[in-house]
Amino acid sequence: MAEFVADDVRRQEMDEFALHKGQCYATVVMNAQRMPVLWVVEGNSRGDS
Repeated sequence: MAEFVADDVRRQEMDEFALHKGQCYATVVMNAQRMPVLWVVEGNSRGDS
């Protein structure tokens, strides 16, 4: 996995989305100015149960 470097990121967007129907989610963080994906991880801000 590549190291996350946010030297030139001034604004970020975060979204949570379903990977599958049901309870499996992922969170994505993007650079709001240039729109590349910076980071994706399984789970959401409410935690995985």
